[in-house]
Amino acid sequence: MQPDVLSSEIQWYMRDVTTYADLTGLNLLETNDNVTASAFKEVSGDQETATISVNNTSITNIAFFVRVEVIKGEGGQEVLPVTYTDNYITLWPGESATIKAEYATADLGDQPAYFLVRGYNVPEFSNEISHSQASD
Repeated sequence: MQPDVLSSEIQWYMRDVTTYADLTGLNLLETNDNVTASAFKEVSGDQETATISVNNTSITNIAFFVRVEVIKGEGGQEVLPVTYTDNYITLWPGESATIKAEYATADLGDQPAYFLVRGYNVPEFSNEISHSQASD
């Protein structure tokens, strides 16, 4: 986080109970093709912990409402149940975030673990989760 930023928390509140905020301006956000991610996993017994690093390399565009999923193989369904440390994040230009996901190895079936990233203005992409360097 930049030293002049007080918080990376973003909260959305209505002004009153009879009118809703006009969020249609979000539809004007430019597509951000400058989001990258990488992930590795550690296995402990029958559980896996994936560490997914998401980076907004754009110098001008935010990456809004970015969601990470652990999925069963390329193009597969989300692994469930899964516990994420964070999700639906907003990354300002040049900002990065790390999200951890814990799930049971058996819930992958016979598929390798992949991660999928998508956001309100971020096109969907996925990649395989690599094994931790320490466990190789």
